[in-house]
Amino acid sequence: MNLSTSGILERPATMRKSFSETLSLQVGTGLLLMWVASAPLAAKNIVPAFPAEAPYYGNRDIFVRSGRTAAYGTPLVAVTSSGTALVVVNDRLDSPVDNGFEQKVVLRRSLDNGKSWLGEQILGEKKDYTCFPSGLVCDKVTNKVFVFFGVIALRPREKSVPEKSATTIYVIESCDEGVTWSEWRNVTGELQPERGGRHYGTQSGGNAVQKQHSPHQGRLVVSSRSSLGPTDIINFGNAVNCVFYSDDHGATWHPGGHTRGWVGESALVELSDGSLYLSNRNHDPESMGVRSHDISYDGGQTFTEYGLDPELIEPICHAGITRYDRNTVLFSNPKMGLKKVQKGKAPTGFRQNMTVRASFDDCKTWPVEKLIDPSWAGYSAIAVCNDGTILCVYERGTGHTTEIIPSASRQNVAVARFNMAWLMQLERPAEMIAIPVTR
Repeated sequence: MNLSTSGILERPATMRKSFSETLSLQVGTGLLLMWVASAPLAAKNIVPAFPAEAPYYGNRDIFVRSGRTAAYGTPLVAVTSSGTALVVVNDRLDSPVDNGFEQKVVLRRSLDNGKSWLGEQILGEKKDYTCFPSGLVCDKVTNKVFVFFGVIALRPREKSVPEKSATTIYVIESCDEGVTWSEWRNVTGELQPERGGRHYGTQSGGNAVQKQHSPHQGRLVVSSRSSLGPTDIINFGNAVNCVFYSDDHGATWHPGGHTRGWVGESALVELSDGSLYLSNRNHDPESMGVRSHDISYDGGQTFTEYGLDPELIEPICHAGITRYDRNTVLFSNPKMGLKKVQKGKAPTGFRQNMTVRASFDDCKTWPVEKLIDPSWAGYSAIAVCNDGTILCVYERGTGHTTEIIPSASRQNVAVARFNMAWLMQLERPAEMIAIPVTR
């Protein structure tokens, strides 16, 4: 299943856009930006070597809102060493908004590389509390699965955004591919940095890796969010991304390093040299509209390198990232630019155009990209099954693409299932766009 990159030609220098040129493409209507986002494919001068298999693609909703469920959101996906795929999401009751209402943490599993999905399981639920997923990681040595989630007591509507210190972080584990789960274990104290500050893991985020290379080979590392001081939806200067980790197969957990400020959720992948790459949702007013990244060279204990990724246009949204093989990293997000920002208001963008990209140089460039859903699409996560099948799990909006509604990109959760042969067929779009199915 390894994809050779020997047939991929370097992008001509004339095709490399500067950061300022990239930003200049972001202001305009959502429709215009959608065409801009799709246009460069034919011009990237790619000559790929396809895997020796037939391309395939499928797309379906596996979490469909109904009853009290106003929306499913913040998906996480992982695959065990035995091949079970697990998708953990947030079940938002009565309202699709982030907080102020009851929420649950729920799971669906697949035993056949994403072709079919078993019934919904409730992992975290408490009356008059918000329960949200904040981490999912599989230990490929012990074949244990760990799910982290935050629990916040509801407050009166006028104070619906709780203090981060009010969040309690729990972990549960499974030794049987997610069939049964342990009791909740409170790990809030373990994730408190010795230097003080807020607890890590207090907001959703949560994709993870088990390090395959030195330093700290075998370490479980989970991405997360925290805050070094007061912050709000407009002023993200104190908002940082971070990781927590375990060197004893999940028996204990420890806080790692944190990034600079002005970030939202992050997506984590190990690079070929053993360093850890955090791809950040970027809130920096000087560069928002494209993603940023931080790199750790000591297994996540510190993050010492920072940069911008002008190819990775975003409407300020969570993204997914994973390693496909030793040469290839995959990335997913809604590829749309920002709308014009009004003074005193949070920056916004149309969360549409769910796109998957491939990098063959450890996330420096992204010469392959493919649109998998042109409609409303929000947070995403991506994983690779043991047979090479790629699963891109994402929030899918059910409203019309010209209809502006609250939380338009977050109603159901869909899974796009495909292989590298299909992803590398750049001249062919997705054959099927997220057809809803019953649970």
